[in-house]
Amino acid sequence: MMVEDLNESKVRWLTYLVYILLTAITIVSGWNTVKITDMPDKYVRLERYQTDTNRIERTLIAIDAKLDKLIDRKRD
Repeated sequence: MMVEDLNESKVRWLTYLVYILLTAITIVSGWNTVKITDMPDKYVRLERYQTDTNRIERTLIAIDAKLDKLIDRKRD
């Protein structure tokens, strides 16, 4: 087996390598978490954008209908 070829110094270096990789992964994950939580300050989430757009469209349709009624009354 490959494990039998490892002496004490190789095991120690591999252990340090694992610690370094775990530390790097932890730092990157933490940094991504901080960046994601800061996003709503700079960007609008898709769900909120879609909700706002749908609300604006419904409001414009209502205004259009009211204007059509007003224009029809003026013609009569």
